Amino acid sequence: MPHWLVFFILLFSHCATLKLRGERHEVITRDGWKLTLEHFPSSGPGKRFPVLLCHGLLANRNYFKIKEEKSLAYLLAQAGYDVWLMDLRGRADAGSPSYFFGKFRYNYGIDEYIRHDADAAIAYVLEKTKSNKLNWIGHSLGGVVGYSRAGSYEDRRLHTLVTLGSPMRIAPLDRSMQFLFRMQGAMVLLPAIPVSPLFKLGFWGPGFLQKPFERVLIYLPNTDKETKEILVFEVVTNISKNEVYQFIDAVLHEAVVSSDKKINYRQDLRKISIPVLAIAARRDHLADPLTVRDAFELLGSKDKFLFIASKAEGLSEDYGHTDLLVGKKAHEEIFPKIIHFLDKFN
Repeated sequence: MPHWLVFFILLFSHCATLKLRGERHEVITRDGWKLTLEHFPSSGPGKRFPVLLCHGLLANRNYFKIKEEKSLAYLLAQAGYDVWLMDLRGRADAGSPSYFFGKFRYNYGIDEYIRHDADAAIAYVLEKTKSNKLNWIGHSLGGVVGYSRAGSYEDRRLHTLVTLGSPMRIAPLDRSMQFLFRMQGAMVLLPAIPVSPLFKLGFWGPGFLQKPFERVLIYLPNTDKETKEILVFEVVTNISKNEVYQFIDAVLHEAVVSSDKKINYRQDLRKISIPVLAIAARRDHLADPLTVRDAFELLGSKDKFLFIASKAEGLSEDYGHTDLLVGKKAHEEIFPKIIHFLDKFN
């Protein structure tokens, strides 16, 4: 067999796979993008409102299923919640965008996630469940989207909000963060950073390709090998040019702002009045506890709670950004706190 063929087989193949599967639904946004929702019906006595989970940058909905029967999606359903996982636009299951040609390209940013994708997903879930409100859980950027819907858009369809590692301002303190900040130079030629193939290549070969991202996103001692493999092959996605630019703006303006600078999503946190649980990770280099606390302090909510996932709080490890969902003991140390919070207000 030719060496080049062996290389490509290795590049796109892997052993660990996700077995947990829910009901797939297709949703079309107002601006014509196709989204994928995955539904896990309640396995116990139904709770008051359904739960919609939104992933973050570089990711898709599989993030919430990686640990299978120890995953957040599974445990929420077992706890009696009607669970829906959403993919933001541009994810593979709905058809990956084209780099340069065609109707659907990498020409979207965080604004489109907030304005169109979240709106369409919320409306669809409420229609299917015959409910008038839902609980939003967002990891990283997914929490930013939730904050922005509840704050800047004053979306009354959100009943509670849970964010994990979600900053509304970003400080480039870490050297890996500074590396990512400088990647804007690549945007002169490319409409997106091809993170997915870089990670796959780095998994089998030159690890330096994924090292800067890895340092920011994950604490490896708190992540098993199989989980990392699934992250690389079934979760990681590319980053569009506009996402990169808005990421840079969040650093320069010390706030997450709209691409036209007319909306300051961070400033509008004061408009949020629903119950909020904000979880930060002690070793997080993207959304460190100080930036998560910054958002927390600005919230207008009367019922708001902050938890730092760390040894100081009695946990087995100081968590990293990704570990909040896929850490070795996240199902014992993080997810019960989320369920307890939801139970209190549902």
